[in-house]
Amino acid sequence: MSALLIGLTGCSEKDIPAGNGNSGDVIFRAVMNPSVRSTETEFEANDAIGVFAVRPDGTNIDLRASNYADNVKHIFDGVSFRAEGDGIKKDEDEYLAYYAVYPYQVTCGASFNFVVAADQSTHEAYTSGDLCTVSTTALKEAEVELKFYHRLSRLVVNVSGFNIAGNLDMELINVYSGAIADLNSNTFTADPSSEKINIKANQESANSYSVIIPPQTIAANQELVKVNLNGREFRIKTPSALEFASGRSYSLNATVINGEIVLGTGQIVPWDNQTVEDKFTENFFAIEDANFVNAEFTEGSDSSDPFEISANESALAGGMNFITINCDQEYEAFELSVKGQTGYWEYYPESATTRSSHSYTIPILYGTSFAQDMEMLVCGRKQDGTKSIGYNVNFNYVESKSGDLNINLTFSTPKDVDLHLYTPSGKHIYYGDRGGTTTIDGESVEYGLDHDSNAACSLDYLNNENIFIPAQLIEEGTYRVVVNMYSNCDHNVSCDWSVVARYRGEIIPNEMDGLGNPVADTYSPSCGSGDMTTVMTFTLHPGTNQNRVRNLLQNMKVTPRKLTKAEKDKIEDDYYDNK
Repeated sequence: MSALLIGLTGCSEKDIPAGNGNSGDVIFRAVMNPSVRSTETEFEANDAIGVFAVRPDGTNIDLRASNYADNVKHIFDGVSFRAEGDGIKKDEDEYLAYYAVYPYQVTCGASFNFVVAADQSTHEAYTSGDLCTVSTTALKEAEVELKFYHRLSRLVVNVSGFNIAGNLDMELINVYSGAIADLNSNTFTADPSSEKINIKANQESANSYSVIIPPQTIAANQELVKVNLNGREFRIKTPSALEFASGRSYSLNATVINGEIVLGTGQIVPWDNQTVEDKFTENFFAIEDANFVNAEFTEGSDSSDPFEISANESALAGGMNFITINCDQEYEAFELSVKGQTGYWEYYPESATTRSSHSYTIPILYGTSFAQDMEMLVCGRKQDGTKSIGYNVNFNYVESKSGDLNINLTFSTPKDVDLHLYTPSGKHIYYGDRGGTTTIDGESVEYGLDHDSNAACSLDYLNNENIFIPAQLIEEGTYRVVVNMYSNCDHNVSCDWSVVARYRGEIIPNEMDGLGNPVADTYSPSCGSGDMTTVMTFTLHPGTNQNRVRNLLQNMKVTPRKLTKAEKDKIEDDYYDNK
C-alpha cells in the first residue's frame, strides 16, 4: 500500500529547507559523457531538471511520499544546475541522497507517467522526449556530480541510395506514446494504456533520422517505419521481433534501390550505459565459456615456468584466433586482458596435454568494432592461487571489407588455406572469382574476397581470408561455406583453422549437424591438398527483390581488384592443371 501511495503522490515542492538560491545551496554538476543526452554532446543552457533529496533512514534511501526536498527545479547555466528559486540547503556534516529527472516534470514522484511528442521533428520536441534520470548514494558534499542515463529507447534510421536528394521525412508507425517510470526500482516500461501514435522523426544529419520512444516490443513483420521521398511513400517492416529496451538505441540502415527500400545492417547498442564487458567484447575480443571480471588485470610473481605463447599475429574485425600456451606446469585458469584497458577474461581450459609439458589452446573471437593494433596481457593461475608473471602478445590489426554478410577464415600456421562461398544462385566466390566493384543504380558497390593469404605458398603470414557481401547483393536462400587446403606449405607443423559467419553483425546458426558457428578443426602436418570440405550451411531471408539480385550477380560488369603476382600465378596454375 505504501508503494501505491508513493506512486500516486505528485511532487508538491513543499517542505524545502529555506535558501536564497545563491549561497549555501547544494550545486549540481552533470558528468558530461559523449552521449549524455539526445544531443550526444552535453546539456544546453536553460535545460531544467527536477531534484529530490532524501535523508537516509538507516540504509534506506528510497524516495517516499514526502522527502527532504521534492522536485526542486534547477536550471543549467552552461556549467552547473542551480535552483530556480529556493535551493536545497543542508548542514555541513549532513548526508543526503539525490534523485534527478530530465526534463523537468511539473508533476513527478517516485513513480510517474511520461509521454513523448508525436512530432519530434524540431530539436526542442526531440530533446524534451529524452527522459534521463540519475540517483546517488548518500553524500556529504555540497557540490554533487550527476551522471544521467537515458531511460527510453531510440531508433535511428539511415537512408542511402541513388538519387535520394530532395524532400524526405520519416515517421514511426503505431507505437506506444507513454512510459511508466519508477525511480526506486529504476524501471522504465511502456504504458499499455497509453495511446498508440505515429511519431514524426527528427533529422539529425543528412538522411539520418531519429525517434525517441518508450521501451516496447514490436512484433515481427509489422510496419514500423514510413519514409516519404519527394511525394513517394515507402514502408519498412520489422525483419524480426524488435525489443526496444530501456537506455538502448537501435540503428537501421535502409537503401533506396530501383524504387524499393532495402533493409541493411541494424544493431542494438547501448546509448550511454554500455557495460565494461560490452565495450571490451565489441572493441577487442571475447572468449566463449569464459568469465569476464570487471577489474584491473594484475599479474603474479611466479617466473619459474616460462610460457611459450603462439598465435596468428594478424587480426581482422569479427574474426577468430587461437592462443596456444605451452608450459611445464599445470594451470587451473588463464587471465587475458588488453594493455591499458579495464577488465579481463578468466578462462578455465577443458583439458591439457600432460606428459613432460602442458599445452593449452584458448579460442578468442575479435569484436566487430576491433580496429587497432592490440597488446594482449596473459597470465596463468594454479589451483593453489599462485599466479604467473604476465606475458605480452602483440596483434596487428589488418583492415578488411565488411558488408551485411561477412565470412572470416583464420588459420594458425602459414599455409595456403582457402575460403569458398557458394550463394543460393550458384555464384562461387573464391580466389578464382574474387568479386570487386560494380555500379548499382548509380552507386559504386564492392563485394567478394578481399584477402587470399599465402597464395601458392608465397607467404604473407596474414593467415586470414575474408568474404563480404553488401545488402544490395544478399540473396534469399541457402549458402554453403567450404574450406580447402590448397597447398600444404610446411609438412612439419599442423594447422588449426576456424570460420565465423555473421549476418548484419550477428552470428548465423550453422545448419550442419554437429557443427557450430564458429566452426573449427585442424589440418595434420602431413595432410594433402584439395579436400574442399563443406563446413557450414545457412539460410538467409532478407526479403528483397530476389530475381533482380540474382540477375545482378549473374550479369553485372565487375571491375576486379588488382591481383598480386602470387595470386596470378595461382590462377594460371589452376588453368593448366584443369587443361
